[in-house]
Amino acid sequence: MGAMEAVGGKVVTRTADLGLNTSDHWVVREKWAKANPEGMRRLIRVVDLAYEAFKRDPSTAIRATAENLGVSEAVAKHIVEINPTLSLQQNVDPTARLSLAPGAGNAGAAGMIQQVADFLVVQDIIKNRVDAKAAVDGTWVSEYLKARR
Repeated sequence: MGAMEAVGGKVVTRTADLGLNTSDHWVVREKWAKANPEGMRRLIRVVDLAYEAFKRDPSTAIRATAENLGVSEAVAKHIVEINPTLSLQQNVDPTARLSLAPGAGNAGAAGMIQQVADFLVVQDIIKNRVDAKAAVDGTWVSEYLKARR
């Protein structure tokens, strides 16, 4: 979308304007997470450190986005600016739009994932129904934040 805007394209609407949520989250196999609690803590710590570094200086993220998407740094800067970057606290805040917390407002990340999964089933892109509530777990993040204090 950023590349299209850079050559004069106009945004008609964004998913958030339509009541749809999109986000990036981390995915691990439950069996692996349970067998590797130290690996999970390290993963979350790295995400925490990356978020703090990004907030101090987003230029690394902008350069990486430009390189990964094959766009100019100006376009990458726009992409980075329009995409929300959530802190770990926001990821587990039940009032946050895309919260990992169970029972989050507007169903949080689980609700967004469920919407996408249901659409993919209807379109016959995936064959099996997904239970997003069972797949989304903010426990590791919550435990990391408690230990960090």
